[in-house]
Amino acid sequence: MTFNFATRPFATSLCRSMTRALGAAMLAVIMTMTAGATAQAQTGELIGQSGAWKAYRAGSGGNSVCFITSTPIKLEGKYDRNNRGETRVFVTHHGRNGEDRGVVSSVAGYRFEEGRDVVFSIDGKAFNLFSDKTRAWATKPEQDRALVKSMKRGNKLKVTGVSSRGNKTIDTYSLKGFTAAMKKIDKACS
Repeated sequence: MTFNFATRPFATSLCRSMTRALGAAMLAVIMTMTAGATAQAQTGELIGQSGAWKAYRAGSGGNSVCFITSTPIKLEGKYDRNNRGETRVFVTHHGRNGEDRGVVSSVAGYRFEEGRDVVFSIDGKAFNLFSDKTRAWATKPEQDRALVKSMKRGNKLKVTGVSSRGNKTIDTYSLKGFTAAMKKIDKACS
């Protein structure tokens, strides 16, 4: 199975320390620099599934990338359903580097409204993620860790975003199987 999940292995520390003032132009440059690593990680081998979550691994050794992903159980919003692309949440481990473990991101199947946060709500607890074109990211490693911790304890995740056309969407994900899927990638990319 192939996913285009735009990893950020070489630019993680830069992305996380960037302020919004640097804007989308700087992020675009960084994402271009990571294109080679992204191409390597786009194809993953399914290593397991638990509940609504699938675990994948690509590469080997220090160059390995492991991730879990899920699709929504419910999509809400006023938009043309035929024009919306793939919608997923990811948690990714890049190699064996502890800093790049548990990186949370999401794609909504559309281009996000520039400068607008994407809200992850786990059983009512909200986290604001920044968006860059078609992907939302946690703002820093501490937020990644807090999100993963909440997702392990939670039942449902709601991702609320606004498209570049001003359409609001609310995508609901089941967190059933999240913890077991995380254990699979923790082991595969340890």
